[in-house]
Amino acid sequence: MRRLLRTALPFLLVLTSAASAVEIEVGGRTLDIPIPEGYAELTPEMSPTYDAMYAYVVPTNDRHLILIPRENAEAILRGKDVEIGRYMMIESEKQSSRFDLTQGDFDELRSTMRGEIDEMWEAARQELPGVFDDVSESMSETLDADIQMSVGEIIPMEVHLDTDDIFAFSQIISIGVALEGEDLGTDRMIATVAVTRARSKLIFLMVYGFEDDLEWTREQAADLANQILAANPTMHEAQLDSTRGAVFEPVDDSIVEQRGIDWSQVLERTLIGALIGGIVGLFAFALSRRRKTQD
Repeated sequence: MRRLLRTALPFLLVLTSAASAVEIEVGGRTLDIPIPEGYAELTPEMSPTYDAMYAYVVPTNDRHLILIPRENAEAILRGKDVEIGRYMMIESEKQSSRFDLTQGDFDELRSTMRGEIDEMWEAARQELPGVFDDVSESMSETLDADIQMSVGEIIPMEVHLDTDDIFAFSQIISIGVALEGEDLGTDRMIATVAVTRARSKLIFLMVYGFEDDLEWTREQAADLANQILAANPTMHEAQLDSTRGAVFEPVDDSIVEQRGIDWSQVLERTLIGALIGGIVGLFAFALSRRRKTQD
């Protein structure tokens, strides 16, 4: 699902001749995701960081791509432990990915977010205890260690960007981590989520940063979302290139009623997905800090 647009070379050569974009597949259609300057794709060669950050994905979502600072990627490939405080993820929601969405669909999604964000956050909070248990179990199995994650304070913020093509919101995440019974403390981070429609497919861009990185995450999310839109221009339905994925089936703006998409549930999964992305990032951060302390 994640393949470089240029031929990948082993280890450091992958980064010195890194591609400027990555292809992902969403609902049978190929999208081009530009890689921001100074960033690189997190690949399987970058274990155990890769293992930790792909250990758990919300079951209703697909995680297509993680981007980390290039200097962190180079250090991981050299066998160094790193603390990744800033990174980006691209995800999609499985049910909505099956369909090509019109502008009307996206407008309805935006309207739902504006009108029901408080209710969605409350529904997400009620699911978190069980989700955290699943995350801890999955990460423990993947990394062969006793890992316990606990939710701390979560501060949601109102939608701060709302246009015809993008809407975005942020939250502060506080997560506690214990490894092999050792409390690694509680860390806080910022997550900003930008939701957009590229080539008629819905994607979620999640940008994570340090506690004081709110404006940085918002700027990066908006910038990359606009780059994605530019790289995957919206075309008239009749002009969509079916060779780039699934054949487009023209639909009217009643797709939500016709095909059973519940935007409230989609957005609730997005909120949980953003929190899970922060969990795995904070765990990788805490694990690196523990290793440095032991050294």
